[in-house]
Amino acid sequence: MKDSRYYLICKCGYERRLNNLSEIEISKIIQKKSEALKNNLIIVSNKEKILIHPETSKICPRCGHKRAVYWQEQLFSADEPMVSFFRCLNCNIVWREY
Repeated sequence: MKDSRYYLICKCGYERRLNNLSEIEISKIIQKKSEALKNNLIIVSNKEKILIHPETSKICPRCGHKRAVYWQEQLFSADEPMVSFFRCLNCNIVWREY
């Protein structure tokens, strides 16, 4: 299924869906956000969104593909280790490792 949604994404974590907006409205949003955050903005399609995270060698549990993007989050208390999330670059499944 082809995904034609577009997003405004900032390295700080800000994300906004841009569908159903005119080019003028999108330009105003980008200008406002870029003034506040200085060149941290990129516009990507939903499919390209996963490429913002770094890539690593990891075998996908669903399709066996050997490449994935990854990120870490602190899901539990501060004295617990971070949780690593992976997303397969082939089938887009997300899994985590503790």
